[in-house]
Amino acid sequence: MNLEKRSSVIFILISFIAVSLHAVDVDPFQLAKTGDLESLREMILKQPELTKLQDKRRSTLLHHAVNGGFQKLTTFLVERGVDMEARDIDGDTALHWAAAAGKTGIARYLISRKAELDVRNRRKQSPLFYAIQQRKSETAISLIEAGAELNFQDFIGKTVLHNAVISRQFDVVKALVVRGASMAVRSFNDETPVIYAIRARDPKMVCFFLDNGVPLNFALNDGMGLLHYAAALD
Repeated sequence: MNLEKRSSVIFILISFIAVSLHAVDVDPFQLAKTGDLESLREMILKQPELTKLQDKRRSTLLHHAVNGGFQKLTTFLVERGVDMEARDIDGDTALHWAAAAGKTGIARYLISRKAELDVRNRRKQSPLFYAIQQRKSETAISLIEAGAELNFQDFIGKTVLHNAVISRQFDVVKALVVRGASMAVRSFNDETPVIYAIRARDPKMVCFFLDNGVPLNFALNDGMGLLHYAAALD
């Protein structure tokens, strides 16, 4: 082999190795986090098994695409078969992540594709809990309107109504009550949503509960009633 041909072969080999190393170095999760649809599409078409990939926290590519609010990438991954019900280390699905990030459009899309609306994680919290805890009112109301279960109790006995009161989201409180959320459910420390409203010194919310059927003489197991709690705050 003459010098010119040898040089050409060496150049081709070096180019092939460089391309191979580059392919190995590309992190599909980073592509999902940045919404790089074209690069991720190319990788998945060549390696379909990437749709089943999970990171150290068992999050999928879909979890990260949803979190970033990348609608087109989310659609592509769902259509390529990424499991919408895959759970990360905390038991959260992609819908949990969409709710927590306040990605209302993506949450609606996942629900339209039959993602489980009331899936509960290791802390017994559904996506609606996350939307409320993160003060994503628009997303929370969207989940309520989609028919989310309203009376689940989490690992400390609180419902989504307890959490909406605690986070002072009056529009969400109204939406929950109108849709049938129980105002009488007690947390594991025996407190109802209206008790939290009193503690928050929120007369608007307290009056709303009274106007919607919470009796003024309502009492807890310790004998304390609404007036007792109100007086104790003075």
